This record gives sequence, structure tokens and C-alpha cells, in this order.
Amino acid sequence: MFILDTNIFSELVRPVPNKEVLIRYHSLLDQIYLASTVWQELYYGWQIMPDGKKKQDIHHFLMTQVATLPQLSYTKACADVHATVRAKTKQSGKTLSFVDSQIASVAITNNVVLVTRNVKDFADIDTLKVENWFE
Repeated sequence: MFILDTNIFSELVRPVPNKEVLIRYHSLLDQIYLASTVWQELYYGWQIMPDGKKKQDIHHFLMTQVATLPQLSYTKACADVHATVRAKTKQSGKTLSFVDSQIASVAITNNVVLVTRNVKDFADIDTLKVENWFE
């Protein structure tokens, strides 16, 4: 099972998406879940876009492709893992964005692989399984 980071969904709506990302997305679609924290990032990003065709196209993609994926919510168990991840990274002198650590906590709690282009952003979380479909 996989959850996709925001940057993977963003890649899918590019005029010419990365071929490897596109192939993996379509071949693994039945194993892909949506983290509610990723949905927030995507939906927020769409809302602040200027009006126009691109915004309409992204809205269509969000509603017909992304919103239909099975969802993994940010739960109390995720919050517990999230607090631990943030504490460990802070103690080791690293900084991880709040939302990235939330996304990581959803992946860890549900024992799924996080797919992201920003592998190094998550490198200090030893309990997280990460893949980069750009490679």
C-alpha cells in the first residue's frame, strides 16, 4: 500500500508528467490511498490558484481522481506517532515541516509506503518506508 505525497499528485497534472511516475501511478492505483493531510495541501493549493482553465482542470482531477481514492485519516494514533517523530527529529537537531511530519505519521501508523520526490526531507525518520518514483 502507498500514500502519495503532494508533489506526486502535482506531477500527475503537469502538461508532460514524468513517465515513470505516470506508469507507477496507473499500475498501482488499486494500492494507493489518500492521506487526509495530503488532501488538505492539495485542496488548499487549488483554492488559492487564480481562476482559469488550469484551476478548472486541477479541480476536475482532484474530484475525479484524488477524492475517490480510499482515505487514511489523521487519527489520535497518528498524532501520537507525529509527536514522537517531531520530538526525535528536534532532539537530533533536524527540522521537518509540520505537514511533512503529519504525512509521515499517517504512513507509519498505517504501515504504508510514502511516495515522494523529496526523499531527503524524510530521511531522518527511521520507521518510515519511502519510495521515489522519479528514479
